[in-house]
Amino acid sequence: MASDTISIIVPVYNVQKYLRECLDSILAQTYSFLDIILIDDGSTDSSGEICDEYAQKDSRIRVFHTANQGISAARNYALDRISGQWVGFVDSDDWIEPDMFEKLLNAAIFGGTPIAACSRSIDYVGSYTTFDRSDSPAVLRTLNEIAEGYFTGRMLGNVVWERIYRREVFDSGIRFPVGRIYEDISISTAIITGGWTISYIPDLLYHYRQRKTSSVHDRGLKKWADNWDAVYEQMNALYDLVPGYRKYLIWNCAYAAGNIWEKSVRLRKKERKPYNDLYKEVCGFSAHVLDGSDRNSLRTKDRITLTIARRSSFPAFLTMYIIRRVNALRSIRKQKETSRLFD
Repeated sequence: MASDTISIIVPVYNVQKYLRECLDSILAQTYSFLDIILIDDGSTDSSGEICDEYAQKDSRIRVFHTANQGISAARNYALDRISGQWVGFVDSDDWIEPDMFEKLLNAAIFGGTPIAACSRSIDYVGSYTTFDRSDSPAVLRTLNEIAEGYFTGRMLGNVVWERIYRREVFDSGIRFPVGRIYEDISISTAIITGGWTISYIPDLLYHYRQRKTSSVHDRGLKKWADNWDAVYEQMNALYDLVPGYRKYLIWNCAYAAGNIWEKSVRLRKKERKPYNDLYKEVCGFSAHVLDGSDRNSLRTKDRITLTIARRSSFPAFLTMYIIRRVNALRSIRKQKETSRLFD
């Protein structure tokens, strides 16, 4: 077990500025039994050449150059080619602590779980850094414990990159949805519904870099349409499985709905037309929640959001835009204050 190989999947696309730091942090791992898979997803800068350069340096690195299809397709391509008993993901503009995979593997073995996760920092490039962490280690075995870890604390998030998985998790058929932003939410849904147990350690081992040019930082409506699809699917999949956590599922949908309405104010009428079915779905969801028993689980801000979102009109879009801009300024101020506590 001590010599189990960990396949580390790194999708690469136009990250020449950050790629060396990422790869250096992987090669510096104290756990040496690694199968490092770099998927150059049709990069148009020097990222592909950097991948080849590092493959010449270390025989544990395998490079595949593919046509650009997005991060989900790149990860799926790599999953079909792993050789390790364990799988980990590192985004190519992030970096990790030297002992990350050693600690995660030990946590999974000690806890007897097929998944292990750690804490992470989030670096908003050129601005500030926040820290996502819980104070205590834990082993999440029941469905409610796993839901608790995902929705109420800082143990887990709807991401895949600050953890390792036994390969049978993905051998079970789990794959990333191609062409969708927020693809990790679909994986989280599959993990929860599959009943996969998780060990968590509070060590801050993964550093996530949030760039303005990254896919999740895209401010267009496509991003939030994808986010809606993911959280709405998650709510439908988990609503009856974890009734004690329904409110968190609804809150996530309300947040996505608010962002859809906010982004829509910037579009011309003809630009909104392709999203008519989406607007109808959001309106229907909003009305269903507001008129049903789940209304009692809403926070004030969610009730306001859904009250506006049940009306697909320009005045509703504009109202949401103004509310979200004010809240965003307040949130940035609060996050900056929080980040100073760790300076």
